[in-house]
Amino acid sequence: MTFQPLICSPSAALSTLATAIAQAKGSDPLASVTVVVPTNVAGVMARRALGSDSGILRVDMVTINRLAELLAGPSLAHDKRQPVSTPLLELTVRRVLDEAPGSYGVVAHHPATVVALRELHQELRLAGESGAELLAQSARGREAVRVSRAVTRILQRRWYDEADLLAGATDRLRSEQVPGLDRVVLYLPAPFDALGSEFVRQLSTDRVVHLVTALTGNRTADHEQHRLLEQLGISIREDDTEPVEHRARPARVVSTTDADDEVRVAVRTIIDAARGAVTGDPVPFERIAVLWPTQQPYARLVEHHLNADGIPWNGRSGTELTERIAPRFLLDLLAVDRRGLQRRSLFELLADVPAKGADGLTLPTAEWERVSRRAGVSRDEDWLPRLGALSEHKRWGPPATSLREFIVELRSILGHPQATRTWAEWVDWCDEQLASRLGSNAIAHLSDSEYRAWEALVSALERLKFLDTVAEPVTRSEFRTVLENELADAAVRDGRIGTGVAIGSLASAGGLVIDVAIVLGAAEGLLPPSPRTDPLLSAADRERAGLASADQRAHRLHHEFVSTLGSAHTVVTMPRGDLRSTTVNQASHWIPAEEAGESPDIDEVDSSTLGLQQLPFAPCERERRLRDRLRHVAATGLLTHGDTMVDDITTRRGLALVEARRGETLSEFDGDLSLIDLPTLSVPTGSGFDPRRSISPTQIQQWVSCPHGYFVHYLLGVSPVDEPDSQLSINALDRGSLHHDALDALHRDVLSGVLPQPTDTGWTDEHRQALEAHFDTACADAERLGRTGRPAVWASERERMHRDLFGWFERDSEENRARGITIIGSELRFPDGSDEDAAAVVLALPGDRQLPVRGSIDRLDRRRDGGLIVTDHKTGGVGRYKKLSAADPTLDGTVFQLPTYAAAARAVTEGANDRVLAEYSMFGRGKYERFGIEFDDEVWSVVGEHLGDVIDGIESGWFPQVPQAPGFRMWVDCHYCEPDELGTTDAFERWTAKRSDERIARWFGPDVQDDPDGVTSDD
Repeated sequence: MTFQPLICSPSAALSTLATAIAQAKGSDPLASVTVVVPTNVAGVMARRALGSDSGILRVDMVTINRLAELLAGPSLAHDKRQPVSTPLLELTVRRVLDEAPGSYGVVAHHPATVVALRELHQELRLAGESGAELLAQSARGREAVRVSRAVTRILQRRWYDEADLLAGATDRLRSEQVPGLDRVVLYLPAPFDALGSEFVRQLSTDRVVHLVTALTGNRTADHEQHRLLEQLGISIREDDTEPVEHRARPARVVSTTDADDEVRVAVRTIIDAARGAVTGDPVPFERIAVLWPTQQPYARLVEHHLNADGIPWNGRSGTELTERIAPRFLLDLLAVDRRGLQRRSLFELLADVPAKGADGLTLPTAEWERVSRRAGVSRDEDWLPRLGALSEHKRWGPPATSLREFIVELRSILGHPQATRTWAEWVDWCDEQLASRLGSNAIAHLSDSEYRAWEALVSALERLKFLDTVAEPVTRSEFRTVLENELADAAVRDGRIGTGVAIGSLASAGGLVIDVAIVLGAAEGLLPPSPRTDPLLSAADRERAGLASADQRAHRLHHEFVSTLGSAHTVVTMPRGDLRSTTVNQASHWIPAEEAGESPDIDEVDSSTLGLQQLPFAPCERERRLRDRLRHVAATGLLTHGDTMVDDITTRRGLALVEARRGETLSEFDGDLSLIDLPTLSVPTGSGFDPRRSISPTQIQQWVSCPHGYFVHYLLGVSPVDEPDSQLSINALDRGSLHHDALDALHRDVLSGVLPQPTDTGWTDEHRQALEAHFDTACADAERLGRTGRPAVWASERERMHRDLFGWFERDSEENRARGITIIGSELRFPDGSDEDAAAVVLALPGDRQLPVRGSIDRLDRRRDGGLIVTDHKTGGVGRYKKLSAADPTLDGTVFQLPTYAAAARAVTEGANDRVLAEYSMFGRGKYERFGIEFDDEVWSVVGEHLGDVIDGIESGWFPQVPQAPGFRMWVDCHYCEPDELGTTDAFERWTAKRSDERIARWFGPDVQDDPDGVTSDD
């Protein structure tokens, strides 16, 4: 063996490489030289740096695996052998364990066991047969070797791995003189596995191999480099080496609150370096690197911060391949019915991507989501019947029908979850879905990173096609699991090497040509990382077989860290804490101090806010605004904008909002719309009006209970989202509607003459039987529309509702006999002015005004004495209804249903002078009581006064948020006041301060009493 070692310091590695190339070329500058580099990135950077310095000619830079592939690949291709893939290895391991689980027993089929054995098999293959023989000396080692050898026997005829490439390359070097490989330079290699070591030694048999290795002067950090020299049989004397940096130190060590703030410091350092504030001269982005010891959490944070600040970068993205559009869509499609085709799963799939239907048009996902919610779809079995129930609906029929057709098509495409196909058939299925659902046009317009993910997905699918040779047909779920694992192992880089900041793992930093480095995560447990325990072998087993130990991996990482300190201007950051695990970190003991034995000097950034405030140069406009604002607040103690902020419209608007909401008067930011020209609700008495401007009593009561809710619901048209998936039981609104529907059907039977009036006899058994049938029909309709919640809960709730309904039925029968009533209307929608021949229903207001109203009377009866009875059903509790009286017919201006229905009763019967008794008819929770009022002129006068106050408030533009006082409640009373369902503490404090505003004292002042009990609103 002939090695020519060139030992240097890390800072002299590139110049030493140039020397090695020159020595290899000798007197022939046109001679070809092969440089074996540690990584492709290092090779590209070295080539560009050497080329820009003195120029290089006929120099190939390859990794050792690529060189082995160039030497052995043609022979393996001639034998029609394919490269092995991770899924292929794992399937083969499963096959071996199926046939003979051995000592792995009950855990043989656990995914972790399969992954561990696959990784160990790959290590054993590179350790060679001698390593396997040594490992087989222990019981646990024998089992691992048995599985590994069985996997090799199955695959060796048609597949090859890295070990086959190295062995084949070694055999070729041994058997022939390879043209173009006369001059070789090994540049900054790490210790080799057994087969790699044999390949390198064979490489040096017939040629001189120049070896460039860097020593830091730190014996611990250089441990693996000395082991490499020993492995290659190279002994060096002290005077053979160039001077090395014995005390390489970082230029700056920064301690931050957490990893997120570390990355902020890194971004600011990049900008400072680019403008010349770090080294004294501007540093190009391509000569800057951000390095981390562990992928989590740094890779994703660095990517997001660099993108947010518009800094170009290249390296492996922190966004996983499975999170990209095309892979995510396919994986979600393969698993969309894993728990049945649930509504939530389907729309999570469709909302992520611009999916297309069979006709090639983009699917109307938003409209489908709304109609599925309207239909009450939740579970797999809900789709067809519940969408079918809406097929004739004027508004929802078309989207319900198209969604129903899509569901039928999707189920046909997916097939049965347990159906099996060959791997090639599944790949063809995936290709077809990607082409039809995404479309070539959408794929062509993907961003660069998304398109690379698309290419990686296509490559992964191509590899899975070959699994039919070793595996049986699989289900869709099994295919998805293997595809997901294959994508998780695929390394896809973003950006181009040499364009922008290099980002990546510190372990791969060897050979980077950079001027400034930022090393993140320099805390114990991260640098060095916690050692990983082998689940299959002991440390002694691994050492015996020559497999890499945790200590060796740590030594290599330590060497890269110290080499980075010695070769570039390095800023090291450490997180004092980890908010994800609520831990406190200590600085890494690898950080060298100014003097041996001392602690390193660390710049502490007390907080993200303080760090931003002290920032001399902001990397982006966003941070500049925040920094200037923080400085202004620190100097003045005020949030008010100073002269320097005049042009900052974002800050001005934000401050205006904050200051207004903190004030004691209502503002445009919290309900004051008094300066806006809102449409009026009332009209002059006797004048015509637009029927679309009529108002319902429920709408009036919404403003009374929460003006903010009125504004959001009726002016903005925004309502709380009903989530059928989370509904455990039928809600109060649907419970009341079901009772209303059953009673309406009974009353209509009476009105049509199918059943007799209950005037003298009350309700009879004939009526009871009809109500039973109508109740069953209403329950079936509610079930079909998905309004009843979980089946187990619905069974008991249905029984309770049945008792409730027929308890009311008995009480109503007594009232009917006593009053001698005749039913004349049911669910009677009274005129609202839209019919020119019908009289409008209006309520008189003070000031010669009237209010057009609309609504529906639950039941209208005529008594034996000729008077009218208006009945409004209530399935909730009594609340304040028991306080109804002629003196307070609206409960202090909070309820207006009875007055509205009483006015409508006179209008629809054309009995302007008829006496009207309007009453609430309670169900079980109200003990079937009735609370009513006989309307006369005095009552109407009180109603007009109270209603006028409310309409004045609405027309004046007052819409404050009026939350309930904080306290424990089993449910949310107002989703407009409590949209996050986390309580009303903050909102109530703001309202307490605002309600003293004199302009709204008439409606909301301290003298206006809040209703502690409230009025039930189940209808």
